[in-house]
Amino acid sequence: MRRLISIYGWDTEEQPIVLWQDSLVESESDFIQSPSATFRYVFYNELSTSGSMEFGVFFAPSDPDVYSVTGWDSTGAVILQIDREMTPVEKSEEEYDAETFYVASEMQRSSGSPLPFTYYPERYRYMIADVGIGPDSLLWVRRGTFTELFFDIYDLSGNLLRHAIYPQSSFSWQTEITPRGIVAWELDPLDGYQKLYLIGE
Repeated sequence: MRRLISIYGWDTEEQPIVLWQDSLVESESDFIQSPSATFRYVFYNELSTSGSMEFGVFFAPSDPDVYSVTGWDSTGAVILQIDREMTPVEKSEEEYDAETFYVASEMQRSSGSPLPFTYYPERYRYMIADVGIGPDSLLWVRRGTFTELFFDIYDLSGNLLRHAIYPQSSFSWQTEITPRGIVAWELDPLDGYQKLYLIGE
């Protein structure tokens, strides 16, 4: 299985410009022994990407060990590279169990049948959960290592300027970072119904 980020030209036979790619190679016996790794790769290891003609394309991998953000312009040239040393953060038992239950329940709801195996989440939180240009035309990077909404805010040269924290805790925050503000919601709200939050500068 392979994932990649590429620039494709419309109505052209030119080869796409590959910006980033990874892959997961497993034998049948690997899959039988540990189907959770494949399941996470296909369904839950989402790639954090954001882009516009004005600012370029920004990307952060879903990784429990690596904090890295890369930016490219429309030609595929690197315009930004941020790499920081961070200590991995293990999920709490409550968080681990909540994710296990959510994934099994979501599969039951969406397909009408249970998962044919026991799902085991990644033990560590991803370093980065989302990335994008915020309402101040700066790069906002949401850390996945916090249960609160915690953002590192950089200028477009990669200098860390400040942090922004929305102190409400949740294991399942989802965000969309846009120039009009940051939209946030819980994927699995404890009170059972969705709320939508709009966070400004």
